[in-house]
Amino acid sequence: MTTRPTYASREHVMARGDIQATAYMSRQVDDALQTWSRIVEQRCQRPGGLFPALRTLYLDWPDVDQSTSSWRLWIGPDELISLTSLTSGGTAITGSLLESNLSGPPYAQVQLDRAGSSFLGGGDTPQRSITLVGWTGVRDDQAPAGTLAAAISTTSATTATVSDSSLCGVGDQLIIDTERMVVTDRAMTTTAQTITADAGAATSTVGVTVSSGAAFGVGETILIDSERMRIVDIAGNVLTVKRAWDGSTLAAHTSGATVYAPRLLTIERGTQGTTAATHLSAAAVYRWKPPPEAQALVTAETLNQLQQESSGYARQVGSGEYAREVGARGLKDLRDQVYKTPLRRRARSWAV
Repeated sequence: MTTRPTYASREHVMARGDIQATAYMSRQVDDALQTWSRIVEQRCQRPGGLFPALRTLYLDWPDVDQSTSSWRLWIGPDELISLTSLTSGGTAITGSLLESNLSGPPYAQVQLDRAGSSFLGGGDTPQRSITLVGWTGVRDDQAPAGTLAAAISTTSATTATVSDSSLCGVGDQLIIDTERMVVTDRAMTTTAQTITADAGAATSTVGVTVSSGAAFGVGETILIDSERMRIVDIAGNVLTVKRAWDGSTLAAHTSGATVYAPRLLTIERGTQGTTAATHLSAAAVYRWKPPPEAQALVTAETLNQLQQESSGYARQVGSGEYAREVGARGLKDLRDQVYKTPLRRRARSWAV
């Protein structure tokens, strides 16, 4: 079964909930993220997801069941980000236009240029006579996520090492060349860097000198011996860090100690309609950026579920006869903001 991306990463949720990255909590967060990402899709009436996916859609000739002009094709629940090709009755259609009520994707319909000679029709039957290939979803915003630190030399490889673990997390959709993949886990691996000065066992010792500060990113978690640290700033070759991160134990470290980071990603290959391919070392890595409102809601719903689970689903204030159950009013407002935006597909009425 293909893993679907989530609209917030494990690391994004843990950072905002101040949750320590234990194996148990990681699984709990992952489960909640998958649950709420799918619920948001359902409530936005987008069964194919908000994320981009290259798909082939088979549609009936418009006049059969859409009660509309033969030059306009309503796409249905899986609206388009972009159109790759369109054929009708086995004949390629050119001059088609995507139309939306918005300034950009998603597009709910394809219209033919009526000044041209193309038309929808033909074929032995109107059923599934139209074949549409394109990227479905809401939009395809991308952000740089570093580079590959090592080549992916086979199409069956299930891991990738990246240059900066602060730029992507578990649940993210990554784009390398023309292939898309979903991050399903990540683990510590060497950064090929060492510390070049001793670091004492004190929370006030926040400067860690490394061989090259350019090899790290702000927000990245590093591991030295058995202590985790979070990088909050970089000046030259000095990393300013928060010590004893993720519940690890504060300790002293000697010069020459190896620095590790969670840059070894476990990935599902060739997802969202793409094909697994080989990729060179230093190939650019991009991360698909979920719509910010969807990311905010999925994060809030996930944190709410985790808090409910930890409290046995008991939310009340006061005690005795004055005790009362309370709801998350701010969360309700956030839900309304998402489900009343263009992320939610507007239903059409079909004439019978």
